Amino acid sequence: MKYALFCLAVLLQLPIFAASEPLAKEPADASTSHGTATIHDTFDRRKANRVHIYFVQKINGKRVSNASKDTARATGFSNSTDALGHSREVPAEKVMLSLAANYGGFKELTGELDFLPIAGESYLVKGQFEKEYSALWLSDLNGKVVTELIERYAEDYPHLKRSRAAILNAHLERKSNSRLARFAQISSGESDTLVQERFGPPDAIEEIPGNIFAERPPRTKYTYEGLGTILFSQKQKKGWLRKEAKGLFVERVTPEFSSSAAKDGEPIDLAEAKHLLATDNSTTLRKIAQHYYKTNVRDPEVMDLLAARLARDYRTDNVMLLDALAWFCNTLGASENGRYKPLLTQVAADAKRKKLRRFAKKAATALSEPTGETFPFKAVADAGQ
Repeated sequence: MKYALFCLAVLLQLPIFAASEPLAKEPADASTSHGTATIHDTFDRRKANRVHIYFVQKINGKRVSNASKDTARATGFSNSTDALGHSREVPAEKVMLSLAANYGGFKELTGELDFLPIAGESYLVKGQFEKEYSALWLSDLNGKVVTELIERYAEDYPHLKRSRAAILNAHLERKSNSRLARFAQISSGESDTLVQERFGPPDAIEEIPGNIFAERPPRTKYTYEGLGTILFSQKQKKGWLRKEAKGLFVERVTPEFSSSAAKDGEPIDLAEAKHLLATDNSTTLRKIAQHYYKTNVRDPEVMDLLAARLARDYRTDNVMLLDALAWFCNTLGASENGRYKPLLTQVAADAKRKKLRRFAKKAATALSEPTGETFPFKAVADAGQ
């Protein structure tokens, strides 16, 4: 009921926005002698009825269509959020962008920044929303931040350096020649057009019908052999259950490690694992931790990668990410290496969520006291590695 009221609030505002400020011209009218670039809104699903949307609100002071409005229209009064992305072309010249992030139909963070796009390039509106620290920015397809950060944080927030470093340094680990790593880093909200530009046409397409009684909208699934599957939400032309979709936007990416990265139960290559663990995809993070747990990997270099990601994110409120981090704790707890006991003890004491504290405590208990150098989790977290 509460979420339905949120959606109603957004829907009621839409005519007001349109009346008070005209929409900026759509892609067909945006071309100039300098060419155009494309900016894609994205989103971060926290649970079935909770989605954080990061989007362009205005271009040069004029309101534009975006993922927030499309999502509100598609969801209506449903108890689950039918998240959609949105893409628009912009002239390859200096523009003033107003970015926003919202949760439940209400804007949580907004800000303006100047941006000079490169003709022919694609950019993603990215964000991070936590109680202690929130930020918005534009990145390229490799995750490199290409604008200033729009931030909000408490004056006494003790981990500001750590939070900024984690955002600014993420692309250093993401840039990879591995198709699997690049596949796993696809962002929620990217269009099927952008996906096919990067990976070609899928090997198989499955149309998944909706169910109005279960409040389950129709979906489309792409299968890429040797890579995995992508589930797309659909922007419908007319009516919620119509088969004809106006646009497809990435809802969830599920990499398939066993088919290319880890044949016959062999562990994933260390270099590839480093790229995979830099993703924002919670499903990828969970599956890679499960893979190492089930293949009984104990290599300290691999365990250090898992420990570094756990040290960076253990204070998150993201429910889906917490599930992945719980598996990180399981894997570190099974490593039989006391090097990770101090980190797990810290997580057990300081994590925000009871679930993660419980898994960290169990994992720490399974490890003996360290006899050598311990994992330097504070330095790693502060460096954003």
